[in-house]
Amino acid sequence: MPSTNALLTLLRILLPVATVAVFALAGVFFWVQFIFSRRPKSTAKTGAILREATHKKNVTVRSRRGSMLIKDLTKALYIYTVDGVEYGIRGEFHATKRQTPRFVPVVYVKRFPRFAYMDDIGSFSDIRYGLWGGILVAWGLSLAVITVTLLT
Repeated sequence: MPSTNALLTLLRILLPVATVAVFALAGVFFWVQFIFSRRPKSTAKTGAILREATHKKNVTVRSRRGSMLIKDLTKALYIYTVDGVEYGIRGEFHATKRQTPRFVPVVYVKRFPRFAYMDDIGSFSDIRYGLWGGILVAWGLSLAVITVTLLT
């Protein structure tokens, strides 16, 4: 087992690096959210084709308010092509496998097509990048507090 001093030294090196990496990743997610919400000229729209789908019956989803029974839940993988490169995007539908749409519209960032969302009515898929950015900022702040308390 390594000594306590060696472990503490390793943590003092790795924690600041991890903190900076988490904040950088949060910045990327906030940047993508900004592009989707404020720069429509930097985005493009294409169609995605259903590649595979898995179906489950009678799925129970639990939350703080209680549990909810979903009669049919289908998880689908869609493939969209940008400049000859295929990208995948996943989605969930409360329908059977046969009722799952074969084609869905996808909005993506022109410079980085990996960042995309399905353009469904009533979905908040474009907001998820901002939500992930907020979660990463919270993780970064907690890592920063741990780093500061360990370094002092």
